[in-house]
Amino acid sequence: MTIQRAIPAGLLDSAFASLATFAIGVVAASELEPAALGAYSLLFSAFLLATVIPNHLILLPAEITALTLREEDRKSIVQQSLPLGIIPSVLPALGLLGTVLLLPASIPSYTAVPLAVGAFLCSCLSPLQDHVRRILHMSGSSGLSALVSFLQLVVTIVVLMILLALSVPAPWLPFGTLAIANAASLALGLRLTWRQPSSHTIKLRAAELLRSGRWLVLVGGAPVAATFIVAAIVANLASAEHLGYAEAARILAQPILVISTGLSAVLEPRLMESGAAGDIDTTRGYTRAFLALIAAISCTYLVAVGIPWPVSPLTALFPSAYSVTGLVALSVVANIVSAAAVPYRSTLLGTRNERMVARTEIIAACVACTAAVTTPWLKSYTKPFAFLLLGISRSHGFHRARSGRYSNGGAR
Repeated sequence: MTIQRAIPAGLLDSAFASLATFAIGVVAASELEPAALGAYSLLFSAFLLATVIPNHLILLPAEITALTLREEDRKSIVQQSLPLGIIPSVLPALGLLGTVLLLPASIPSYTAVPLAVGAFLCSCLSPLQDHVRRILHMSGSSGLSALVSFLQLVVTIVVLMILLALSVPAPWLPFGTLAIANAASLALGLRLTWRQPSSHTIKLRAAELLRSGRWLVLVGGAPVAATFIVAAIVANLASAEHLGYAEAARILAQPILVISTGLSAVLEPRLMESGAAGDIDTTRGYTRAFLALIAAISCTYLVAVGIPWPVSPLTALFPSAYSVTGLVALSVVANIVSAAAVPYRSTLLGTRNERMVARTEIIAACVACTAAVTTPWLKSYTKPFAFLLLGISRSHGFHRARSGRYSNGGAR
């Protein structure tokens, strides 16, 4: 598939998958009280943290290894990578259940338990489904990946409608629905990738994947861990309500990362390949295309969503987000800065500079956690402010590291 066709398919894939998450976020923001929404925010951060281990310890190294195969042969890797990823998916999900101990005492068990159980199920399924979709992109089948995400969105909407009609308690809705949708879409993804004929394949060895993955866990885990720590600090030093306001704003700002994820699904393998080959011109071209698209879309979105326009339906759907002046706009800007780091990180991963990327991510995470000391004063603003500083730090670090690899000044 040509890049002109792959980018729209990648954007559709990311859009469908994120619309499913957005749908459960809308339900959470509208059905849960601010304190319960704060609990959802903390468990959502824990869910993202739990998925980092299987994604980066086993699955992402397998994908990088698969780049050595011809594009049409890469689907065959799923038969080896998925079994290797099951246990690393389940164990962190079990650890997620301990997050309930970090919830403020004001959160009742009938709210905490359903949210924790649903987050556990999502943590088991989501990394495997994401991996299958990424393999489809790498195999030149971005359209099939979009089909998998479309099924996830359809199942999410149907299940939400059924559960709401049955008056199922609100805490069961967000993660419970997403878990069912992930299971259905994973089944379709496996049907599209499993036992694909291949004339060439490679043997995945767990020990080799772990050697690369131990650094990639830090790459993926540092920013997510920082987000989790900041959320826990806000919930306990400010209140679960303030964290709930920040979560509502995060949900509204999420489309920026949706676009970034869609573009990176298509461009990241190409950036890694050009980085590994030392192809400066190609790397520079993909980077400029990524940043130009992100800038154009983000500026439009910031104007549309960052201001509580009287005619906008979002003010009624997300009253918690707009109840704190400027919170949505700050969250959108933080996501824009974070998205700008993606092409530089992808190139460094392609050149197998996992240590450099991990060091940069750890420094950025420490910056974000340090920003949490502002919680008593910033309250709801603390989380997007910390994420903004994290984005600035990682973007600067990745750009400087990548530029330093090229004697002519780098692929900018």
